[in-house]
Amino acid sequence: MGKATLIAVLLALLSLGGLLYGMRHTLFHTEEKLLRHEERVLAREAARSAFNLALSQLKRDLSWRAGWTNRPYKEARMDVTIQEVGSGQLELVATGRYGSATVQIRSRLATASGFPAALTLDVPALAASFSGSAYSISGYDQRPPSMGGGSGPGPHAHGAWSTNTDVANILLAALNKFPPNTVTGTGGQRDVRNGSLAWDLTSLAQELETRATQRYTGNQAFSGNQVFGSPTQPAIVLIDGDAAFSGTVRGYGALLVKGSLVCSGNFSWEGLVFVQNSGHKQVSFSGNPSIYGAFVIRNTDPGLPGGHFDVDVFDRPNSTKEVYHEHEYDDKYNVTYVDLLNDSRLRWDLVHQSGASTIRIELINTQHHGGGVLTFDGGSGPQRITLPSSFTVTVPRNQVRALRIDFRSLGALRGTEPKQVQEDPVGRDGALTVRVYNASTNRLVYELAIYHHLKKNSSAGGGSSPLPTELASGKVLLSMSGSVQIQYSSAALQRLSSYLPRLGNLNQLLPLEELER
Repeated sequence: MGKATLIAVLLALLSLGGLLYGMRHTLFHTEEKLLRHEERVLAREAARSAFNLALSQLKRDLSWRAGWTNRPYKEARMDVTIQEVGSGQLELVATGRYGSATVQIRSRLATASGFPAALTLDVPALAASFSGSAYSISGYDQRPPSMGGGSGPGPHAHGAWSTNTDVANILLAALNKFPPNTVTGTGGQRDVRNGSLAWDLTSLAQELETRATQRYTGNQAFSGNQVFGSPTQPAIVLIDGDAAFSGTVRGYGALLVKGSLVCSGNFSWEGLVFVQNSGHKQVSFSGNPSIYGAFVIRNTDPGLPGGHFDVDVFDRPNSTKEVYHEHEYDDKYNVTYVDLLNDSRLRWDLVHQSGASTIRIELINTQHHGGGVLTFDGGSGPQRITLPSSFTVTVPRNQVRALRIDFRSLGALRGTEPKQVQEDPVGRDGALTVRVYNASTNRLVYELAIYHHLKKNSSAGGGSSPLPTELASGKVLLSMSGSVQIQYSSAALQRLSSYLPRLGNLNQLLPLEELER
């Protein structure tokens, strides 16, 4: 081998060695990068798992702040911290570590609740009465006494919320006589807001009713020392009627009253108090009552808004004995009209049974005409007439196709009592009256009286008394005196989430931002 050849071989070997070294070096760095990438992937997986576990725990318990440190996850480790950073906002930091890699997920969460306020009013008409200035309605979230009291985990809510603008204005007008700090919340002092609700009160009331653990039928009066449920075993109490509480009463859970609610003495409830009724009812607090959680008043008010009307049917002249009477006719059947030909309850069959071939129909409404529409069809097609003070027509009986009266409000009707109508065969005490005569004999064969009934008010403890003036039009009467406290508490509501799934759905955690590093 010549010198030149030897040098060439040596150079080739050196070049090959350098190439092999470079390949090994590159492979080493590639493996190192792959290892770091794998470590970061596993650290990210640990951080994401920690975040999801913490989020799940917070959804079950909004007051949870413990977090954890150096918790094992497969071969990785993870940390979680939670802290409040503002009204109704939390910062959740989840950290995952594997090998030399660390990944951190930092998220700001907003706590959101379906309850807009400490006091929610879903009523079409209200009469509000407040006395003294010791009462407090607050939407600033607090823990209930059984949890030690103090500031709650959030979110804060409004003081009062109404689904009806007029009701909100009535409430504000009543509150304007007192210091502005008696009703507070996220809107500041004298915090009363109005608008639609983001959730279904009907479904919530149905869930309360179907899941009730204690049921009472009819009007109930509770006095003395009474305890419903406990902080660890909340009760769901249904009272299908009026309820009166006096003495020292403590409750933990949910209370659904389907009637009036009267609380005096030392009434205390942690959780949800839901009053659902129809027509003229009252919600009255006196003494030292307190609610920690949320208070809802709902008046479904079927039929005409703000009240109801009664009907009486008579079948002979000067009769003081009705053949049909229906109390709260519009509420019972959820209608705003009377349809004489198509509602068999109104006994138009009496006209057919009279044998009259030609009839004279008279409508008399001298005191309260207007406020509705009369629809009549005597064979020539329907006529729609603004409810008149009087109307008379003579027509073959078998040609009558329609006889219906639609009411726009109770203002179209006279307010009176059944006894006064039934015992006044001549004028029916001013009630709207439809009379049908046999046109040949001039004999009355049918009479219908419709009137706004001023009902007596039965108390939950028995007996009756005249209905307060404010309730004569069917308004819900809300009255407070003494040291009343209605305090919003998300923790007291959250305690019910496993018993009432719809309440659990009210508390949500909404991510506002999320950063990973």
